[in-house]
Amino acid sequence: SFNSLGAGVDPSTALAASEGLSAAYSGFVHAASESIMDMCGGDPPRFHVRGMLGTTRVEGYARDAENYVYRGLMGTTVVAKAFGDKQLVDQLYAFMAEYERANGHTPPATRKGDAS
Repeated sequence: SFNSLGAGVDPSTALAASEGLSAAYSGFVHAASESIMDMCGGDPPRFHVRGMLGTTRVEGYARDAENYVYRGLMGTTVVAKAFGDKQLVDQLYAFMAEYERANGHTPPATRKGDAS
């Protein structure tokens, strides 16, 4: 049915993927030691607490920002599904497909399980 979240997706796989993403990105929010040590450098070594403009880190984090936008779109879609707003879900899927194309991603072949 339309209100079934994750129709056709193994819940264990979905949960594992969600937990993996959460663990991977939580360090950037909660200052994991790896992220803190990335801020150390120079001669003499010091912590760059005012940012690291001009370093290789900037490009990587700029690319990673797209992940947060996309995750926000997916989260919004899940909430719309939970509230049973089929029209909004269809609009969000259409927007996500366009977003994926614009950012060089291949959209999923089908999402038919969501439209019933």
